[in-house]
Amino acid sequence: MKEKIYTLDSLRGICAIFVVLYHSAFVYSSSGKAQFIANSDVFVDFFFILSGFVMSMSYENRIIQGASFLNYSKKRFLRLYPLHIVTLFFWIFFILSKYVVYEKMGIGSTDPTINNNGLSLFLNLLFIHALKTTEYLSWNTPSWSISVEFAVYIIFFLYINVLSRYKKIRVFLAFFIVLLLYLYLITLFPESILRTYDYGLERCIAGFFLGYLTFKIYEYKNNNFNLLKLKPIIANVIDVFLLIVGYMLISNINGAYSQFCAIIFFSVVILYLSTFNSGVVSKILNMSFFRYVGMISFSVYMVHALILALASNFYQYILGVDIQLINGSLLYVTKIAPLINVFLIAIIIGISSLTYEHVENRDWSKVLESKRIYS
Repeated sequence: MKEKIYTLDSLRGICAIFVVLYHSAFVYSSSGKAQFIANSDVFVDFFFILSGFVMSMSYENRIIQGASFLNYSKKRFLRLYPLHIVTLFFWIFFILSKYVVYEKMGIGSTDPTINNNGLSLFLNLLFIHALKTTEYLSWNTPSWSISVEFAVYIIFFLYINVLSRYKKIRVFLAFFIVLLLYLYLITLFPESILRTYDYGLERCIAGFFLGYLTFKIYEYKNNNFNLLKLKPIIANVIDVFLLIVGYMLISNINGAYSQFCAIIFFSVVILYLSTFNSGVVSKILNMSFFRYVGMISFSVYMVHALILALASNFYQYILGVDIQLINGSLLYVTKIAPLINVFLIAIIIGISSLTYEHVENRDWSKVLESKRIYS
């Protein structure tokens, strides 16, 4: 089981890198980003599904057996909030610096504090900035997803706790929750169900509980077909097939239905990789580099937006390169875009290594306890 989790962690790290490329403003061609990269925002849903899978594996039985809600919520809060606050601090410094330059020197096309204002800062501090509290993204914009994810952690605990005696009802009700939420989102937003500040909570609940259902299938397989194995040659064929299908699905996303197909595909991939790991893709994902990127993937996700913003500002205001509006996105077209993106990813991984070591992987419960003792 340990190796399978490493495989999923590695895949999460690769998905985080694709999210970085999705947000990068540097492109090689005037036609914009490659379709696969342009649609890589859907990988946030992979994070939600994987979170539901892992949380179900780690906590469902504990909650049923009477785990403390306070300890649970405290542990989940301290898993997310410290890195959120640290990155938010640097964003405050960045936005205030931009504001001074904008006001005093007239550099910049818009006031950077329009969305990054006092209200949105207060909501960010409360960790509720994506719970329908504003009509825009602000500050460290990717953090919207962890705002809704923490809320879903609480919902998950209450869900399992209330239905702790009713295993079949938990599964069937989760199925209908997932089905109804995706139907609801597709009906409301046929152009895209990848919502953020407005319906991000519904999106996260749907993905998280899809991950829960994926885990229940995995659990059923372990209990009934534990000796099921694949020969390496068959596993290799399936791995390559899934790679091709995944590439085609994501590259051809065009509206809510195709996004939903990609999301279901993520569930299938998680189930497959957690069950079989003898194929070539699993072997690659178990390489130490990919394991490491997977381990720091949360830091990669949380720090990348600031690094990309700094790079974009340097390119536009220091080097004086004009930004272009292409396919609805502001982009810099340059033949060295691949090199710039590789360089930025390397910087992001380097900084993420530091935030992982000093913030994300720190035992904040012990830190708070020691301060309480010595206060």
